[in-house]
Amino acid sequence: MKLGCCIGTNIDKAAALKKHGYDYAELSVNEYANLEESKFAEILSGMKETGISCEAACCFVPSEIKITEPSTDEAVIKDYVARAVYRSSLFGIKTIVFGSGGARKIPDGMPLSEGLGRIVSFLSDIAAPEADKYGIMIAIEPLRFGACNAINTVAQGVKAAEETRRANVMGLADVYHMFYNNDDLKNITKNKGKIAHAHTSYPREVNNKRVCPLKIYDDFDQYDFISPLHAAGCPRLSVEAGFGADYKAEIAESLEVLKDALKRVLADGKD
Repeated sequence: MKLGCCIGTNIDKAAALKKHGYDYAELSVNEYANLEESKFAEILSGMKETGISCEAACCFVPSEIKITEPSTDEAVIKDYVARAVYRSSLFGIKTIVFGSGGARKIPDGMPLSEGLGRIVSFLSDIAAPEADKYGIMIAIEPLRFGACNAINTVAQGVKAAEETRRANVMGLADVYHMFYNNDDLKNITKNKGKIAHAHTSYPREVNNKRVCPLKIYDDFDQYDFISPLHAAGCPRLSVEAGFGADYKAEIAESLEVLKDALKRVLADGKD
């Protein structure tokens, strides 16, 4: 399992990840999808210069593009997706995370089944075919109830992925969203071979903020999350959280925590 960290499009943070031994950086699609060509080229060049592998990207669709709204112009959606996926491919992205709570929120008054159908159609008819051109996987991220009213558990994410009938659409597990939705970590193992990506942090908010997995938060062992991920065959795990004033120290400590947990998980499988 490779270990990475979400950094948006911050080149200095990407360089820090490389220096401290992370396997890859996770970027934010909506931070580069609509940039002017010159600015995009600057970020692309800067990322490549750091030497870090950019294998994942989150924040696929911005909230202003309402994929569940009947009034949304499909041409606008297709244009955005084509550009976003193409630019992702230039970074070498392997997996695009489809969280996008604002974009996929089911409108008031719309039946849940209709809204979910629109999400599945977006993935199967627009996003997946475009991503498939570049060998990119789409991972559906279940979100906490307060962030979105559609697809809130690992099982629901996997079910939606299966309904697309696209091989390059799979599920995702995020420890923070699972914790707040009381989604049992055993549900990861139950979906072996169906989890393409994962996000971690300390599961509970601290001062109303999502925080990175530091040693001080010893009431949660990352082993308990990484173990089912490993059993399910998940290939990558990214830290998705806020960091304090000393970014470099915290990414280093977070990686140490994750590596220790992963080492113990791998040791479990040895004779």
